[in-house]
Amino acid sequence: SSSSLSCSVPILFPPRRFLQAQQIRYTIVIVMPNLQTPSLHPCLFTQLPFLCAFLLYVFLKEMSFFQVRKMMAQVIIAMAHHRYLEEEGGELMVEFIVRQCALSDEEPRMDKPEPDHVTSLQLRHMCDNVLQLMTTTIECTADVLYPYLLELIVPISYTNAMAAVCKSLTTIASKKRAQESEDFDIDFDVQVNLPKPPVILARLMVMAGHPHPRGRGQHVLTL
Repeated sequence: SSSSLSCSVPILFPPRRFLQAQQIRYTIVIVMPNLQTPSLHPCLFTQLPFLCAFLLYVFLKEMSFFQVRKMMAQVIIAMAHHRYLEEEGGELMVEFIVRQCALSDEEPRMDKPEPDHVTSLQLRHMCDNVLQLMTTTIECTADVLYPYLLELIVPISYTNAMAAVCKSLTTIASKKRAQESEDFDIDFDVQVNLPKPPVILARLMVMAGHPHPRGRGQHVLTL
């Protein structure tokens, strides 16, 4: 049933031939109740790699089903509340959210929209709010977002998400500085996946020269 998980069946990652929109919705509907209960099912932790693999599939295949992406974003925010983003694969889930924050205003062509159709703007706005919620409300995700989000500043594909990313980084960095947290200062020699400071600065300067889309100039300059 949807109220309990089976330890013996990897329900979070069905065979690839079944990964159609309806089956994906069903998979997520199975997962959601288990994430939203106060007492998590003990088998969910063992299923986390399957969920990460499933998310990776959605992420790489560029699925056009925005309603599926919306449901996945709901799964991710529920997982964040229960500290699952601190486990391996958590950064991939953050990247999924930021990718939706970077959606353009253009809507994919659809011959016959489904009743639960989700627009690009609706999904983008929702994921902007998800990232902000993770930043300001779910304290345990701060160390997942910072300094990882700096990796997503430079790639061109995330330009539309620049305002949301910079706003998140600024909020977390300001809090860490005020609390004199040991991890406020970033050792870029240790954090080898992060772009180097000159690259980050150059990117921010370019973005400051184009401040108007989505009001990103203010957040770029604050960062």
